[in-house]
Amino acid sequence: MKKVIFGIIAVTLLMITSCTKNNNPGGSWTFQSATYNTASCTTSSASATLTVSNTSTPAINSVSMVFSFFNGLPTTNGTYTVLNANSHILLPSGNWVVINASMGEAMTQQYYSTGGGNGPQKLSVTMNNGKISISGSGIELANTANPSDSSALTVNITQLQ
Repeated sequence: MKKVIFGIIAVTLLMITSCTKNNNPGGSWTFQSATYNTASCTTSSASATLTVSNTSTPAINSVSMVFSFFNGLPTTNGTYTVLNANSHILLPSGNWVVINASMGEAMTQQYYSTGGGNGPQKLSVTMNNGKISISGSGIELANTANPSDSSALTVNITQLQ
């Protein structure tokens, strides 16, 4: 009888701990009422970018986002102001970022950060052992072909590799 009770307790503990595990430690983002889990998150110091993508089936649901940081990839925690990715202006040193997203089959739908019309939009960047974590919400992205096709982005991602 003691073995049966011990077995039930062991199985129960296993089930409880498996329910609390994070199935996606790389985080996720929500755009156009759809939530995407991070499949990869890579940086490029040469172009000061963080690229995040998911791998969805069917491919029409695939999304890739590029966060381009002015003045190099972040090395410390900070808050970054989101700029309009279509404006080409020279900026003084500071914490600035633009966001571009590609969606759909063959990544044919292109979106860009607008910088917002209701005050500055911000991303929070946290560094941990050289890995970047980004979070933010209410960041407006608009379709490059049809700017009235816009939606808010909520992002909470962590670079794992």
